[in-house]
Amino acid sequence: MAWCFEDEGTDFSDHVLESLQERVAVVPDVLWELEVWNALLVAVRRGRFDEGELDEQLGFFDALPIKTIRPPIPMARALAREHQLSSYDGAYLALAMDEGLPVATMDNGLQRAAKEAGVPLLNEQ
Repeated sequence: MAWCFEDEGTDFSDHVLESLQERVAVVPDVLWELEVWNALLVAVRRGRFDEGELDEQLGFFDALPIKTIRPPIPMARALAREHQLSSYDGAYLALAMDEGLPVATMDNGLQRAAKEAGVPLLNEQ
C-alpha cells in the first residue's frame, strides 16, 4: 500500500514494485482484494486522497501482475498459531511456502516468521 502514498514509500516498496516488471506476485485470493479496498477506503476517510482518486488507485492495483490463489487454510492456521501471526499473515506465509515463493512484506512480525519458517524474503534475493 506504500505505493499509494508518497510519504510511505521506501526503497523496499520501490524494489517490490520494480520487481513486478519481471515477476508475477502471488497473493491470497479475496484477502488481497479486501485489504487493498479497505486501505484505500480508510485513506479516503482520513483525507489522504479524495473519492475521485479512489478509482485511479484501484486501477493501479488492477493493472499490476498479481495472481490470486486460495491459500492452504489448515497450513495458514498452523503457521499463525506457531508464529503468533494474524490469520491474514498466516495466509500470506502459507501461500509463500506452498508455492515456493519469497515473502515481500514490510511487516516485522511476518518477516520474523518467514525467517523462522525458512521462507526467503524478497529483499534478500
